[in-house]
Amino acid sequence: MPERAVFHIPDYPLHYIAHVERRAYQAFSRALRKHGLSNQMWRVLAALSSGVAKTIGEIADLTACDRSNLGRLLATMEEQGLVARKADGGDGRAVLVMLTEAGRARLIAARPDVAAIHASLLEGFSMAEREALLTLLRRLKANSVLLGEIT
Repeated sequence: MPERAVFHIPDYPLHYIAHVERRAYQAFSRALRKHGLSNQMWRVLAALSSGVAKTIGEIADLTACDRSNLGRLLATMEEQGLVARKADGGDGRAVLVMLTEAGRARLIAARPDVAAIHASLLEGFSMAEREALLTLLRRLKANSVLLGEIT
């Protein structure tokens, strides 16, 4: 089969993912701003919401935040009293990050706005379609790991 000379962007799933991500990012930015949060801060708070302290690497994996910027973000969040950092007892180099009460309160306050945006994005999807979408996206994410780390 001869290769097409034209790259028809709408034929590729990442076109849609990029479009949704850009629009959702803008909507989340507007909603979170009134809570004094950025998208990245929200993702960190959500990653820590279980109450279990996490390493910076674990937070980076959960939030898709660039590890090199995450340290600065966590320092800012610590200054604001949203998170606390402590050395991991077993490894002097490792740092554990946990949610503070102020961070939990901010997370809880912002959650309805975030939930409303998620609900809008999934409007008209049945529960089965939502589950199928998550299954496919998880597989896509796993496949993307095979592409290697972008530096």
